Amino acid sequence: MERRKEADHHLWYVIPTDGGSIFKQTVVYNCKGSDKPSEEVLKAEKEIYEKTYKAIEAYGAAHPESY
Repeated sequence: MERRKEADHHLWYVIPTDGGSIFKQTVVYNCKGSDKPSEEVLKAEKEIYEKTYKAIEAYGAAHPESY
């Protein structure tokens, strides 16, 4: 059974004055009724997001001319 009606992803970068950047992401799940995603599902999705971001970060570091 699908519990989620929709999920909103909010992504932003914070640029500190001392250089670099900080990536922030918030995911808001809008569920059907009083259902909620399990902790296992949330943990698995968090790992997927982290792996994806690390892959993008590694590509950007290896190919700075593309950004």
